Amino acid sequence: MDLVALIAAGVALAAALVATYVAIAALRELKKIRAQTRLTREEREERGVRQSLKDEGFTDEEIADALRATGTSRE
Repeated sequence: MDLVALIAAGVALAAALVATYVAIAALRELKKIRAQTRLTREEREERGVRQSLKDEGFTDEEIADALRATGTSRE
């Protein structure tokens, strides 16, 4: 094996390692972003309750008071 081919193989291996590292870092960041934007089950339920009450004509203040009184509010 001549020196040029050996150097080329080393450069290709280094490039593959860097690409793998970058891909893993990107996946970790994506996982963090998804975890931050994912709603918990309780948050989804609360949003559903809030929307239902709004649809029935309750004000935001009345809804917040009711959720606090029942202990289901995140506030």
